[in-house]
Amino acid sequence: MAKSRQQAISLWFGLVTLLVKKELKVRYKGSVFGYMWSMMNPLLYMSVLAFVFSHVMRFKTENYTLFILTGILAWNIFTQGVVLGTGSIVNNASLLRKLRVPATVFPAAAVGSCLVNFLLAMIPFVIISLVVVGSVPLFVILMPLVLLPYVVFVFGIGLTLGSLNVLYRDIAHMIEPLLNMVFYATPIIYPPETIPERFRWLLNVNPVATYVSVIRTLLYDRQLPDISSVLMMVVFALVSLGCGLYVYSRTRDKFIYRL
Repeated sequence: MAKSRQQAISLWFGLVTLLVKKELKVRYKGSVFGYMWSMMNPLLYMSVLAFVFSHVMRFKTENYTLFILTGILAWNIFTQGVVLGTGSIVNNASLLRKLRVPATVFPAAAVGSCLVNFLLAMIPFVIISLVVVGSVPLFVILMPLVLLPYVVFVFGIGLTLGSLNVLYRDIAHMIEPLLNMVFYATPIIYPPETIPERFRWLLNVNPVATYVSVIRTLLYDRQLPDISSVLMMVVFALVSLGCGLYVYSRTRDKFIYRL
């Protein structure tokens, strides 16, 4: 029993790895810069936001370019993982009909490709950090410990929405406006201190704000996050994963009729 379970897990991870490679090849197929876009997109976005909010809106934040960049890097894992995860099962319907594989591999591969993009985007972060501050934060070595619950959290949401999207295709059309709402409700382009005191409780019920805050604490503030934030990350990840697995278990038998 144990051996067969290990083989199943090994096969699952093997499929996810292959699908991640496929996702990345398809995404950058035909482009001149290829994987360079994973590094260039956050920089371009950072440049626009940094100009607008440091010169027009005039946020008085030290090293605002790094502040913006760390927020964008953290946000991209979530938004890309949710968008790709939502359409992952439907978009791989032909493969799912031909092979007897668990549909969970598709949202997992979507999140895996986002993780690769994040690791590539860390290269320009290191360069900018050296230019602006003169050093790279030592706590960057702790990023894997933060990324693990974050990836589990995003996978859970991708699995939930991806499963529901098979039955209700309207889900995919709702994602963009919902993500825009979450973006502005998360302190990515503005410091949390600018939020009026009576509304700050909203940050505590916004899981993305917790992950962005912890990543920014490590990379921008160069400090260790407090234990309560770490525990909240784990709780959010477990709740998201449990919800995803529950929705998937209740809907997977209907996939064959909708794909």
